[in-house]
Amino acid sequence: MSYESYYWRKIIKRDIRYLENKLKLKHKDIEDNLEEHSSNVEIKFMTLSYVARKLADSHKLPDKTLEKKIKTVVYSRSKKARRVFGSIDKEYDFETFSVGEIKMRDLCNQVIHSYVLESSGTTRRAFRYLLFVSDRAKDNGLNQVDMKDFIKVMKQVAESYVTSFNSEYDSGKEEWTYEKF
Repeated sequence: MSYESYYWRKIIKRDIRYLENKLKLKHKDIEDNLEEHSSNVEIKFMTLSYVARKLADSHKLPDKTLEKKIKTVVYSRSKKARRVFGSIDKEYDFETFSVGEIKMRDLCNQVIHSYVLESSGTTRRAFRYLLFVSDRAKDNGLNQVDMKDFIKVMKQVAESYVTSFNSEYDSGKEEWTYEKF
């Protein structure tokens, strides 16, 4: 990764604008190209997740940034779960769910390693939610987050910079630990 994170943050800002525009669309606006629109939205979420994690892993974000939590609805895995390509309703029970929170780092990791990654809407809007789960977590349930909540944290990622950090050598582990602010 380049030393300068400006260009990565520029990608985040560009993709946020793209998603904010998609959130305004109604079903009639995209009915002719639903697959294309949905795929592009999902690609933007994948890109944003990757860039955010990459910035964090290369020490370009304060530690607290990806520790932020957002609300998630978790749909239970069906007892007779079987993968039918393009049909997650056979694999997850949309009647049985719990509400919780997920750390942005965990969300990014699950999106990057997604077993399921789909966008969904409401009766009024074509896009509102992101459904995702990683290969490793697929038995724990399918996550649903509001795209607006995800975008809100990504805006913070785009504007967060490390302004100071502490380092300490742990002689027992023979390694350095870093804390970024």
